[in-house]
Amino acid sequence: MEIAQEYAGIDAMPEDETWVFNTYRNAYAENLGCTVDGDCNATSGNGYTDPGSPVVLGAYVQDKIELEDLIVNLGVRFDKFSPNTQEASDWSDIWLADGKLDKETSGYKDVDPYTYINPRVGFSFPVSDKTKIHAQYGKFTHHPILNRLYLSDTRLASNFTQGNMTVSPNPSLKPEQTTQYEVGFAQQIGGFAALGITGFYKEIRDYTMMANVIGAKQNGAYFSWAQYMN
Repeated sequence: MEIAQEYAGIDAMPEDETWVFNTYRNAYAENLGCTVDGDCNATSGNGYTDPGSPVVLGAYVQDKIELEDLIVNLGVRFDKFSPNTQEASDWSDIWLADGKLDKETSGYKDVDPYTYINPRVGFSFPVSDKTKIHAQYGKFTHHPILNRLYLSDTRLASNFTQGNMTVSPNPSLKPEQTTQYEVGFAQQIGGFAALGITGFYKEIRDYTMMANVIGAKQNGAYFSWAQYMN
């Protein structure tokens, strides 16, 4: 009765932010653009993490040149991807304080934007009206899948405090780069058949995969966890 009278006329008891943070952290909250308890109209507050706001830019020029016995397609594309997020200076050395991510000690910094110049070229060489040779070469860029890129502070803290093997997104992911080319030969046989042979090659670099963080440490102690990586 005395306790009830003490809080009479008060709408709610004062909220313990640490208790609230720990509760949602232990529930694996993913709160990009919101506070830890789901207030997405706020711009700061308990466990607030900035929303993901990537910028993807692309521009290209292309031209077709037709000569007497050669057709050439030339092009070049400019690609820029800016994730507008932060990354740790070393993902194998993460620090927490009171169960929360310590960005300062973990050396968090802005992720630099990625820019690429991707050429494209194609040739078609008609040897005769029944025989053609063609070849093409190109480079292509694909930005990471965004739910493998953006990581809330709360989710990383929960992954580091649950004591089991976890997999986390990685703000340091680079765009995937593809190089491909092909050479082909086509020959018309009579009036009703044709033979075509094409050889091609395709290579993907900075491919996204899931891997263990080798030699990972949490607050200086060895800790096992996994992350999406290139």
